[in-house]
Amino acid sequence: ACASKWQLEINDFIKTLGFDTLVDDRLALSGKEIDILVPEKNFGIECDGLYWHSEASGRCKPNKSELKRQLAKQKNIELWFLFQDEWEFKQNIVKSMIAHKLASKNIKKIHGRKCKVEYCMPIELKDFINKTHIDGYVPASFGIKIIHEDEIVGACTLRWKRNSKRKVLEIARMSFALNTHVNGGVSKIISGAKKIAKENHANSLFTYSDNRIGGYCYKSFMKFKGETAKRFWWTNFSERFDRFKFKADKARGLTEKDVAKKANVSKIYGCTNSIFEITYQNF
Repeated sequence: ACASKWQLEINDFIKTLGFDTLVDDRLALSGKEIDILVPEKNFGIECDGLYWHSEASGRCKPNKSELKRQLAKQKNIELWFLFQDEWEFKQNIVKSMIAHKLASKNIKKIHGRKCKVEYCMPIELKDFINKTHIDGYVPASFGIKIIHEDEIVGACTLRWKRNSKRKVLEIARMSFALNTHVNGGVSKIISGAKKIAKENHANSLFTYSDNRIGGYCYKSFMKFKGETAKRFWWTNFSERFDRFKFKADKARGLTEKDVAKKANVSKIYGCTNSIFEITYQNF
């Protein structure tokens, strides 16, 4: 395949961090291509264009990314799948995630002991989360922030799981300041989340973690409960929209397909989510 402009931009960025890369490597996955491979870190990135990876192209099956991720995992390679709009619109976040993953020297380290945890309204964290979380802010019920020298360096929002009758509390978003590692930060946030769950009489605390872009930080603190079906979005080939944005309209007798066709959008698939949970006995 011919490397795209943005694939080469990501490759150049990784090289500025001091790592050797291979572009369009076919050896590591026994003939299947990895867009960018960082051999010394057993880490690869797939650069998924919005048209060619959508159903409209006729080239992408729904399980393509997940099967490739599993194949890479068998070969001890962590493979991320980035979408074109993420590099275009959220480049600072993507760069920070990659630098963090590669344990780059550019990452600022802060010790958790020098930070304090505060509870707040989630809306206070909206700007911070939009600047630091690849999926952006979503409405929530509770907020936790980690403060270092009067600045927010970590944030978490929690919401009640749909249809759980306020019995299951979900970690909706968790993120940290760009290009920053807060040592013990995840542990502090999980402790705070457990406290909120306990005070509000939740039966359990859970979260989804997107396997498309790593997301393994929960496994040391929460119990792995399995994986969801593959995530999907809608795309008009320049941006992506939440899967709930285009649904069947019973009132007008329109199926999901009809609604999508009218809006000129197509499905685009990612990978599974991992599910992590802590039950109330462990709060």
